[in-house]
Amino acid sequence: MFPAHRKFNMDESGISTVPNRVPKVPKEKENRLQRDIRRERADNAPEGTLPMVSDTGFISTELFVEWLKHFSSFVKPTKEDPVILILHNHIAHCSIEAVLFCREHHITLLSLPPHASHRFQPSDVGFFEHMKEAYAQEADRWLVNHPGTAIAQTNVARIFRSAYERVANMKITVRAFESTGIHPVNRNVFSDEGFAPSEVTFCPMCRRIKPL
Repeated sequence: MFPAHRKFNMDESGISTVPNRVPKVPKEKENRLQRDIRRERADNAPEGTLPMVSDTGFISTELFVEWLKHFSSFVKPTKEDPVILILHNHIAHCSIEAVLFCREHHITLLSLPPHASHRFQPSDVGFFEHMKEAYAQEADRWLVNHPGTAIAQTNVARIFRSAYERVANMKITVRAFESTGIHPVNRNVFSDEGFAPSEVTFCPMCRRIKPL
């Protein structure tokens, strides 16, 4: 069993704005541009933010492993004091590199059932809704103070920080972990219907497996 302060949830979500197109550049300049973009977009972000850039807009195996190193540096898991990290089973989370890193650094990965994270995952259930509502309010305030100007990607971190600092609190976190039955552990939070969306993935796979 893991104590409350060693249980963590990791998830991703997007924040919409009107993006500025990044000009195409020669390949040899791409890495420098990526570093510049990281610095620009992270200006005034919440303390401890790890700026990363994805080519597709979605997390990749490489970015997830980079994030795991960042996570480990903050929570400092040890053999005597390990942590559990609850997350959905995106393909980027299921790489050998990620599993080996977590095994070596005393991080237990717990993957949620597919197509059901909106019910089982604390971030989805108890945080993102508050976060996006607060972000929308802060974005409206920014637009009022900057009439005639669209929100650029370089403005997002500052706006996000204002919203994040309003909702990132212990009360919301505790309620999210309670409502998903993670802490305190409550196996009766969900009925079988809560797992029904996962059957879409599990059943076809089971039917394709033939006995030896």
